[in-house]
Amino acid sequence: MTKPTIFLISLMAISSTGVELVTSASQACESEGASTKDKCADLPPADNILLQRRARFTSSSSVSRSQACRTAAVGDTCYKAVMWVLQHGLLTYPEWYPGLSANPTFEDVQLLLHTGGHGPELNGPSSFQGCNRPCLAEAQASKVTPTATWVKLEKINCFFMTGANTAGDEDPVAGVIGYSACEAACLAMSECTAFVLPADGEQQCYLRKDLCPSECLPNPYWHTYVMTGTQWRQGCDDHPLTVGDYPAVQGVDLGLASTTTTTTTEKATTTSTTAATKAATTTTTTKTTTTTTTAEAVKTTKTTTAKPEYKASATGMDTSGDLSPLGHSDIVGVGKKLKDMSYQASAQKVGDGWCEVEAPVDGWSLEDSCTGGFRVKVLSYNLFWWNLFGVRAGNDGSAGKMIAKTSELEAYDIMGFQECQDVNRVLNDAGFLQDYTGLQWSDGDIAIALAYRTDRFAVLSTGHDYVGEDRPEQHYGRRGAQWLRLQDKKSGRTVTVVNHHGPLPVNSGGICGGQATAYHLLKLLAEHAEVGDGLVLMGDLNADTTSVTQQTLGQRMFTIKNHWVDAIYASCAGEALKESAVLDNGGSDHSALSATLEF
Repeated sequence: MTKPTIFLISLMAISSTGVELVTSASQACESEGASTKDKCADLPPADNILLQRRARFTSSSSVSRSQACRTAAVGDTCYKAVMWVLQHGLLTYPEWYPGLSANPTFEDVQLLLHTGGHGPELNGPSSFQGCNRPCLAEAQASKVTPTATWVKLEKINCFFMTGANTAGDEDPVAGVIGYSACEAACLAMSECTAFVLPADGEQQCYLRKDLCPSECLPNPYWHTYVMTGTQWRQGCDDHPLTVGDYPAVQGVDLGLASTTTTTTTEKATTTSTTAATKAATTTTTTKTTTTTTTAEAVKTTKTTTAKPEYKASATGMDTSGDLSPLGHSDIVGVGKKLKDMSYQASAQKVGDGWCEVEAPVDGWSLEDSCTGGFRVKVLSYNLFWWNLFGVRAGNDGSAGKMIAKTSELEAYDIMGFQECQDVNRVLNDAGFLQDYTGLQWSDGDIAIALAYRTDRFAVLSTGHDYVGEDRPEQHYGRRGAQWLRLQDKKSGRTVTVVNHHGPLPVNSGGICGGQATAYHLLKLLAEHAEVGDGLVLMGDLNADTTSVTQQTLGQRMFTIKNHWVDAIYASCAGEALKESAVLDNGGSDHSALSATLEF
């Protein structure tokens, strides 16, 4: 079903005596002195019900009539309710909203929610969700038609503390879907100067203020729309933004040649287009708008939390403790090529200070040849925690539900999460809390986690270490990686996994650089794996396929799946790779990745 177009020419206006209908049939009926009960009963249903609503409204108490009108605004509970009716309720349950046309105004819906008589039994209460009487007459009298021109920053995401701050109290704005509604919501809020939308269609709306575009992140799955004339936040050195021109700032070429301008209405303050506007292909439209660990105890070996320093061992492997309940001989002789996974360091050093790491010798890699028989399904997923779980309170468990849905045909064996502050909450949302063990690492701004199937695997070793650090301009701290070595309880086969959330800015590799960060990751994996292990490295690398980080990793392991800055690497590919996929985002700003391998 198509969404109703929201026309904002109001059907009603508030006068001192109540609601004045501007529908011709209703006006004619009343002008002849007929009562609603007789002649007016023959009116079309919408007119008849609206007249009854008028009668009910004007006969209400003087206290109700004297209440100051207030049209709901973005952030109000009533606003959410009205937008839900406009964008969902009328499409699915039109019979719940008597008297509303197929294209009602915002005020029409708010008036119905205010006066009552809606819902499945048509007995919805008055002042539903705190809806006041809408200011219909006042809105009509004060209508202005200023213009706002927007510049589209293609493939750029400006979000909280990364090039922008959130305008209003919601991120995203509940009930606001698509370009037109998002534009209207921004225009209705005086502090809003930009908005962000996903690039792939009618999705949720993010309102922005305090912009500094050079600090925003390149991201092919998001576009930011900025009002021309916007003043950058204090301390931002970007020069003014004009239609047809978006500069490379501070040496970062954002590649923003294409622009879009849109003309709209309903903002109390007009914004003029800069006279120096260059020639550009534009589209113009005019609208009137209203706007830690559970399930089992694990044995941890070599968990590092102190200053991140790599100390080479003679073998490059961690052999402390009883690492194999089944005995090491049960792992050997499984019919595959048993490659020595030791990290073979060269004399070349990469990175400075604590970042320094030995580059591997030429020809060294973690690539292996596999004969199959040990099937492992993995998931990598950045959960956008501060927003999805912080601002949106989990969005009704949307991330967990996505995980559960995509595991219906085959369960995930190992899952790696980034921006995850409580892995057990995610597992619970998926209905997996009794089936998986979660391993959480939270340290300052580090929030990553691994989860594995408790019934299938026994833990041989697990831990974490630092492998990178953000640069000063986007410094959240050091970046780390978790490792987990598991053994299949039936076959005795083993797999070692590393989960990582990479340094910022995107594609920079942080202060260590992309090559050093990649070598730290490879070394960490090699250090904790053993001969015969299947190897997986996954995460949000904050580095895309053009980056030194991903290119370096791709030279030493097989690239299994990548999508923007998220990636999965493994020691086997070809026939060993049975399936890989880019999944839904489940309410995050990242899509999840999955892969099924037979080592």
